[in-house]
Formats: sequence, structure tokens, C-alpha cells
Amino acid sequence: MRLYKCLIILLESTSKEGMDLSKLNKTLYAMGVIGLIITLFIVYKNTKNVFAVRFVIGYVIFIFLLAFYFLSVTILRMRKLKWVELRKRILKFVRLSFLNSVFVFVFTSVA
Repeated sequence: MRLYKCLIILLESTSKEGMDLSKLNKTLYAMGVIGLIITLFIVYKNTKNVFAVRFVIGYVIFIFLLAFYFLSVTILRMRKLKWVELRKRILKFVRLSFLNSVFVFVFTSVA
């Protein structure tokens, strides 16, 4: 519960101070892409340096925290939607997921 309150405070403070949430998201995405490129380079070169191992472990932790952050923001924003709009979006998500599963099944059974 404390983490939930901290996240709400973070979201409110970013919008009050002028730093738009989209700027924060773009910054986090950019950090993720840069970290991905560095991690791919480290793994490709098979670097066994202590710094490289720590960087990759830190990157994995960063990705998990990033996923938790975006999931939390999504849930907090979904709470503001009306039930009709939320229902439309959930049904669209279920339909697209089903369609994707059908395509994957068809294309993997053909090959």
C-alpha cells in the first residue's frame, strides 16, 4: 500500500512541476534502449568483466522496475475511465489477443 501511495505522489508531482508524464516515459524508454544496445554488445562480445556482469544484472532489474512502473501507471489511468470505455478497450484487447493466437497457431502449424 505504501508503494501505491508513493507512485501516486510521484505522478502528481511530475504533472505539477511541469515535467509531463510523457517526457518521463520518453526518458525511461531512451534509457532502456541505450541499456539494451550496451547489453547486447556485452553479450555478443562475451565480456567477462565484473563491470559488464553488474551492468547486465542492473539492466535486468531496471527492466523489471520499468515494467512495474508502466503497469502501475496504466492501472491508475484505467481507474479514471468510465465503465463503458473500459469495457470497449478490454473487449478490443481480448479480440486482438484471440486473433493473434489464431494467426500464430495457423502459421506455426503450416511450417
